Amino acid sequence: MEIQNETIQNMKKYDFDVTDNDDKQVDLTKINAEPKDEQFDLRIKNHIVQDNITENQIVNSVNDLFAPAA
Repeated sequence: MEIQNETIQNMKKYDFDVTDNDDKQVDLTKINAEPKDEQFDLRIKNHIVQDNITENQIVNSVNDLFAPAA
């Protein structure tokens, strides 16, 4: 699963980001390289919207919310 650059740009436009267990921002273009047991948080302006979710869940959430309409 992957997240397209346009989707990432849409996400950033609305001040959303994704952080890891150490609260460090995750490069979503390289999310597949993260450890498989890693948990992520989806945040808006540093406030958690979804927490402790898996790689597949974060990819699905970001794509559902920010992918350009087909």
